[in-house]
Amino acid sequence: MSNISLTTLGGVRENGKNMYIAEIDESIFVLDAGLKYPENEQLGVDVVIPNMDYLFENSDRIAGVFLTHGHADAIGALPYLLA
Repeated sequence: MSNISLTTLGGVRENGKNMYIAEIDESIFVLDAGLKYPENEQLGVDVVIPNMDYLFENSDRIAGVFLTHGHADAIGALPYLLA
């Protein structure tokens, strides 16, 4: 039987920054790579993205990226993930 783990990297109790990962055995699947726009108090900040350190450290295990729709909350951080 496969080992399955689901983790949220953003998007929980917030508007935007949606990013979830599903780990199935040794493979990682990413669902959405969104950003959110900063609050008014965050002067000088253009966008807020999820912390993707875990994905960068395990990039060789990423087997796929799935995007739910074409809005910034789901695809806005994709360039940062692919960099």
